[in-house]
Amino acid sequence: MTKNNSTPERDSNLESKDAAKQSFLARHPLLSTVLIALIVIAGVYGTLSIKNRRIRVKHTKEIAAIKDSLSLDYRKDNVRIFSWAVRSEVNRGNLDQVESLFINYLQTDDIVRVVLVNPEDGSIVLSTNKKDNDTLVDDKEVVNASSIVVVDKGSTFYVVNPIMGLDRKTGILLVEINK
Repeated sequence: MTKNNSTPERDSNLESKDAAKQSFLARHPLLSTVLIALIVIAGVYGTLSIKNRRIRVKHTKEIAAIKDSLSLDYRKDNVRIFSWAVRSEVNRGNLDQVESLFINYLQTDDIVRVVLVNPEDGSIVLSTNKKDNDTLVDDKEVVNASSIVVVDKGSTFYVVNPIMGLDRKTGILLVEINK
């Protein structure tokens, strides 16, 4: 006769020990599936947000470069058109009207200084800064300009436009603009 030491009390004790030995994930499969899904979703979201941030920074830099380029082109065109008004007054010999144009143009955003240079000797004929009058421009790139030129000067840049008469250069318009 075999002796069976099995009692209902002992069987429930063994089952509780086996249940205690099972992992949390095995005891709660639905909860473990939800936790794993949340971890995967959080990982995917984190990865996508990092990629999105990198793309946004890249595009922001590209947009800033395009904006600066367009701003510079706008400024060149603006100075070119302004030089037409200055040309008509210089050809008439009306420097008082040119000075009035300079003062009004100086009120435009980011314009620091407007100068009219004599192309023959490089002296400043008229400037919005009166201390500059009758001084020499030492920058050869400005004096020798034959078409519109942009000269970078650090925190500002010069837009230089020659003013042409019928057969010769009658002046050089130099506009200093903040970046």
